[in-house]
Amino acid sequence: MGASTGRGRRGAAAGERATAIMIDCDLCGTTAPGAVPPLGWVVSRERGSVQHYCDRCARENVRNIECRLERSYW
Repeated sequence: MGASTGRGRRGAAAGERATAIMIDCDLCGTTAPGAVPPLGWVVSRERGSVQHYCDRCARENVRNIECRLERSYW
């Protein structure tokens, strides 16, 4: 499992016009195809960076995610 930026990844063979966009979970590295995270995934903006969490990691870490919300949210 490699490091993930959570910002998506673009890859195309030489001469290929279509670009595949894939999103990686920042915790476990699960990859989801498409430019938009699937239902159940969490997108978090923290200190200027965007992070994606798959549905499984989001469920397992929901309390950790909630505690990082800004005080003004509550």
